[in-house]
Amino acid sequence: MFFSQIILANLVSVELYGRLELTQSVAVLCALIIGLGLPASVPLVLLRDEVKARWDTGLLLTGVIAVLLLFVSAIAALSSDTITSFFVLIPLATAALLLQGLWATVLKAKGKSTMAVSLEAGFWVTILLGGALIVWGVGHQSILVAVLAIYAALLLLWTIRAYYDIRMPFDLADLRENLRVSLPLMVIGLLSVLAVYSSRIILGTFSNLEVLGLYAILFRATAVPLVGHQLLIIGLFPKLFSWDEAILKQRAVVIPLGVTVFALAFWLLVDQFGAVLGDRFAEVFVQHRVTALLILSQTVLWSAIALNDLLNSRLQIAGRVAWYAAAFLLISLPILAFVTVRSNTDGNVGSTLMTFAVWHSALMLGFYLTQCIAIWRNGHRYTLLWLSALGGYAALLVLFLFREFT
Repeated sequence: MFFSQIILANLVSVELYGRLELTQSVAVLCALIIGLGLPASVPLVLLRDEVKARWDTGLLLTGVIAVLLLFVSAIAALSSDTITSFFVLIPLATAALLLQGLWATVLKAKGKSTMAVSLEAGFWVTILLGGALIVWGVGHQSILVAVLAIYAALLLLWTIRAYYDIRMPFDLADLRENLRVSLPLMVIGLLSVLAVYSSRIILGTFSNLEVLGLYAILFRATAVPLVGHQLLIIGLFPKLFSWDEAILKQRAVVIPLGVTVFALAFWLLVDQFGAVLGDRFAEVFVQHRVTALLILSQTVLWSAIALNDLLNSRLQIAGRVAWYAAAFLLISLPILAFVTVRSNTDGNVGSTLMTFAVWHSALMLGFYLTQCIAIWRNGHRYTLLWLSALGGYAALLVLFLFREFT
C-alpha cells in the first residue's frame, strides 16, 4: 500500500499527485460519514456475541450506499467538462474505499491477514495502474477514472454475492440495531481521520496543490514504518476483540513499541532509500529534511490514535469519547487553518511546510492525549500502553532534532 503511493508520486506530476491525495483524503471522510460506520462495526458483529446487529443487514446497507455513490459519480461524469473533476472522483473514490474498508475488516476479523493487507492496498494499486497507463501513453487522465470504476464495481459485485448467500427476511428493528452499533463508531472514526487527514485537506484548501503534493510525498514516504503497525494490527486483530482486558493491557504495548522501532530503522537507513523510494522522494527529502523527520515521528501518534479507536470499538464507548475529541478538534482545526493561511502568504514553500508540520504535530499529540483522557474518565486504564506510545514519540522527536541540529 505504502510503496504504490511512493511509486505513483514518481510517475505523475506533483500537481496531479496532490489532486489524487486530496481526493483520497476527502473520500476517506465521506466513506466514514456516508458509510454510517458500518465497516467499523464488522468486528463487533462477527466477534462479540453480545452484539445483536445482523451481518446481512450491514451488507445490504453498505451495498445500497455504494450503488448511490456510483450513480452520483456517473451523473457527474456525464455532465462535467472534465472527467477528472472532484465531482466525479470523490463519490467514485468514496464508494471504492467504503467497500474496500468493509471487506478488509472482514478479512482481518477472520484472521486472513495476507488477503486483508492485499485488499487494503487495492485503492492505491488501482490508481497506480492508471498512472502507469498514462505514462505509457495508453490513455490520458480519464483512464484513472475508468480503472477506479472497474475496481469499485468488482467490490460491489463481491458485496452483492455475499448478501445473497446469507440474506434473511428484512426487519426494520434489525436496521435500527445495526445503526445503534455503527453510528458511534462512525463519529469517533471521523474525528480520528480528521486529526490525521486534516493535514492534506487543510493544505489543499488553504495553500496550493504544489505544497500539498510535496507534503504528501513526505507523508507517504515517511509512513513506511506504519507497515509495522499494519502487520501487528492484522496479526492481532481477532485477539484485540477477544482477549481478556487485563491481558490486552499488557500485550497491546507491542504495537506502539514496534512502530517506534520501525521509525527508528527508517531514519537510520533513510539515506539508502533513494533508490527504493525514487528520485523524487530523495530530492524532496533532502530539501525538506527536518520537516520530513517531524512527519516521521508522527507515525507513532498515528498508530496510537488508530489503536485507541479499536479500544473504543471493543469497549463500546465510542460515543462518549467522541464528545471529548470533537471539542478538541473544534478548537484546534481552525487554529491550524489560520496558521496555514498566514504561513502561505510569503510564498516560501519550505517555510509553509515546516510551520504546518510543527502545528499539525501539536494537533495530533493533543488529539491523542484527549482520547486517552476520555477513555480513562470512562473507567478504563491503559496506562502502560499510553505511556509506551508517548515515550516512543518523544524519544524519536528528541533524537531526530538533536542529531539534526548538533
